[in-house]
Amino acid sequence: MIVEAWVSSSVYSYGFVVLLVSAYLVWTSLADLRKLPPEPDAVFGVPVMLAGVALLAVGHAALMTSLQEASVVITLAGFVLMFFGRTMLGRVWFPLAYLLIGLPIWDVVIGRLQPPSQILSARFAANILHLIGIPVLWDSMKVVLPNLTMEVMRECSGVNQLFAIVAMALPAAYLLLGNKLSRAILVGLAIVVAYVSNGVRIALVGFLAYHGLSSGDLRGVHMLEGLAVSLLGYVLLFGCLTVLLRLQGTRERTATVWMPRSSRLPAAWCARLELGALLAVLALGVFAIPFSPLDIRLREDFRGFPSRIEDWTLDTRPGPVAVKFPVIDDELVHAYPSASGERRFSVPDDDLVRRYRNAGGERIDLYIGYHRSQRDGKQLGGDAGRALNAVASPVQLEVGSNKIELGHVVNDRPLSRRDVLYWYDLNGRIVDNPYAAKGYMAWDALTRGRTNGAVVMIAWEVPTGADAAAHEKHAVGFAKAVLALLPRYMPS
Repeated sequence: MIVEAWVSSSVYSYGFVVLLVSAYLVWTSLADLRKLPPEPDAVFGVPVMLAGVALLAVGHAALMTSLQEASVVITLAGFVLMFFGRTMLGRVWFPLAYLLIGLPIWDVVIGRLQPPSQILSARFAANILHLIGIPVLWDSMKVVLPNLTMEVMRECSGVNQLFAIVAMALPAAYLLLGNKLSRAILVGLAIVVAYVSNGVRIALVGFLAYHGLSSGDLRGVHMLEGLAVSLLGYVLLFGCLTVLLRLQGTRERTATVWMPRSSRLPAAWCARLELGALLAVLALGVFAIPFSPLDIRLREDFRGFPSRIEDWTLDTRPGPVAVKFPVIDDELVHAYPSASGERRFSVPDDDLVRRYRNAGGERIDLYIGYHRSQRDGKQLGGDAGRALNAVASPVQLEVGSNKIELGHVVNDRPLSRRDVLYWYDLNGRIVDNPYAAKGYMAWDALTRGRTNGAVVMIAWEVPTGADAAAHEKHAVGFAKAVLALLPRYMPS
């Protein structure tokens, strides 16, 4: 899974370099490491290794790949403690921790960083264009030129470059700089360089577009421009490193050992702890490897779902369909164009796709996709869920005495506005976040042996000039009615 992410994802493509750099960091200390006598530490090593194996088991049972991948580093740390001791771990802690940067576990962090980074990059670009005399207007994530408007997409936010540059700055600081302040300064400069260089790249696209030499589409083919600016960023970073090296002089760097020497236990106790760890690992393996979740069926078939919900009636008349449903297209989630132009939820075991219509002629689409169990390649949220979550804002509803939060996505288009409400139902628990849904699924997998759940989407169109607030109010009322109906069909 890790190597696949490095090969297929533009975000984590630097992972191969992280692995090589980590190995190099260990190699540079190899002579010193060989001089350290092994001092096995079962007291700390066993719990740490068991924690890593437990994360692997939980991640496997709940289909949480991030936990499975992070468990590798924790298990390695436990292995070093068990067989070599805390002094050895103190010497190799940075190469081990550095591996975490290369693991594809940062989707949530990246998703949080992208929106403010889009705005920051657009602002940098607008300021640069203004400085070179090009009339420009900065509007949040847009850079408005006299002849076109450029929008900074999430993938153009600079976060990918930020991770790559920081991944290079950290080992350079660790190897070459001898104090914490200098290291912190270099990493801070790396962050600045990443955002400034991305702003320069966007400004370059705008400069060329202003003079009719480019379309100005930041999503288009501008690989050469990106490579040139990225190279400039790395040159600036290593220039900063050179200055810091000169400021600190030629003092030899000494390794920092952050843990005391290993505590000694009687050999008999160490043997018992190691035997207990082995048995625990085997037990977790017996649980995790053959784990097969129960097949939890619906209480009632979706074919019996009401054709009338409050003042909404099932619409069987053919009508114009502006977009596919429940497909998540790139335009809806303001995403960088994908190969197919759309994202789909994985095929569920039971589903319902319907269109309802009220007396005023408004139409609303309903989708319920229920998984009796989940496994690799057949999961509740997937890429479509992550894409929705990245651009959604919360909407809070009161259903009876409960307050429930749903996700709301809005896409303004030239002739209409498109809205989507969505949520996940995990055995009666309603959440709007795919990661929270994963957490509940993990709990159900461990305590009840089940990974069932459903995703629900409600979509509607608001024609130009129509009252968007009124349409949203009607859709929220429809969502409340659906929420009240679901317990009749969904397991709890």
